[in-house]
Amino acid sequence: MHPQYTFVNAAEQLTQYIDAHPNGKRLLVSISGDELTLATHLPTLCDDFGTEQLPAKLAAYQPGWYASWNDLDPYTLDDLHVHYSLEQVANFNAFDDPDRNVLVLFKLHPLPRGEVRDAGEQDLKVALPDDAIDVPIE
Repeated sequence: MHPQYTFVNAAEQLTQYIDAHPNGKRLLVSISGDELTLATHLPTLCDDFGTEQLPAKLAAYQPGWYASWNDLDPYTLDDLHVHYSLEQVANFNAFDDPDRNVLVLFKLHPLPRGEVRDAGEQDLKVALPDDAIDVPIE
């Protein structure tokens, strides 16, 4: 009935974290990117909108961050792994909905020498050795 936190608090804390920890571009990729931009003016790519495939957007815009709710979607992880490894860096309490109660922030690390992984050569839907991921992949 009386939550101790809100999405706006989580969005502000996430933006403050990004501003305090520079990592290439300030650009964030998130399924809730549009809401995060509205709340804090953080530049985002909302991976829920658009007709381009996410790997093409990642190559073109080269974001520094990714945020998800509670876990990582294996298909989104597959797309991110084409260009990046992920490091889970922060969690922010957001809603009292069990599916969206924690906004999870990841730092995106470009692959060495601009490498591009091929999903046909390996399964990119799982945590890879160069990742630091604590949330479930589901």
